[in-house]
Amino acid sequence: QVRPPMTSSLTTAYMPGRFSPPTRGHIQTMLWLLQQFDRLVIGIGSCYEVGTVRHPLLASIREKMVLASLHAAGVALRRLHVVHLADFPDWDTWWTHTTSIPGIADVTHFVTGNEADILAVMRAKGLELP
Repeated sequence: QVRPPMTSSLTTAYMPGRFSPPTRGHIQTMLWLLQQFDRLVIGIGSCYEVGTVRHPLLASIREKMVLASLHAAGVALRRLHVVHLADFPDWDTWWTHTTSIPGIADVTHFVTGNEADILAVMRAKGLELP
C-alpha cells in the first residue's frame, strides 16, 4: 500500500540577514515571528566573510549569539533552523542560492526588512511580494 505524502499545515518564516552583530531589534523581530509562525529559518548571511568593519564576527559566532538570545527568551530551539548563506557577486546568483538552501523546503513566508538590497531589487525584477 502506497501512502500519499503527508502535507504539513505548519507555517515557516525564513529571515535572512547578516546579524553582524545580532541586535535587540533582530531578536525582537525573531520573537515576533515565532508568535506568528510555527517555525523560523534564520539565514546567517555573509558566512565566509570575517574581520572587516561590515563583517567583524564569524558566522558561527553570530549563530551562537542569536540562538543564545532566543533560548534566554524561552524559545524552544526545535522551532528554529539556521542556515549559512554565502555572498555572490550578483543578485540573481545570491537569490538562487538563498532560496534553494537545504532545509528551507517548507518555508511559507520570506521575511526581510532590507529595502535597498532585497525588496527594491525584487520589485524591479517583478518578483511577487505579499
